[in-house]
Amino acid sequence: MNQLEERIQTLEYYQQLFLQMIEGGAYPFYHLVIKKNVTKSEVEQLFSLCEDLEEELGKQRAQGYVVFTSLLTLFEKQLPTALPVDETMNSLKDQGLFVDLMTELMKWKHQ
Repeated sequence: MNQLEERIQTLEYYQQLFLQMIEGGAYPFYHLVIKKNVTKSEVEQLFSLCEDLEEELGKQRAQGYVVFTSLLTLFEKQLPTALPVDETMNSLKDQGLFVDLMTELMKWKHQ
């Protein structure tokens, strides 16, 4: 085994240990990202999506909308495939990220 392979294996081992350390902790979304091997780019795209959806949620509320299933559909379609919808919404909310949006999406997801 060459030195690069050893370093990669060591990093993978450290990642497994890190996951065990944060299991059920204060960072459930980050735990999910690591567990599902989601890339930095995918997380950035997801955060951008959530920011856009939060803005749209505010606009729709201001216009008197009370049903937000279209936002849920957009979220589900653009979510990285490695991330399960329910688990992602719960972990984002539990970590304090996009709480208002996730609360609203979860409400419509389970109706």
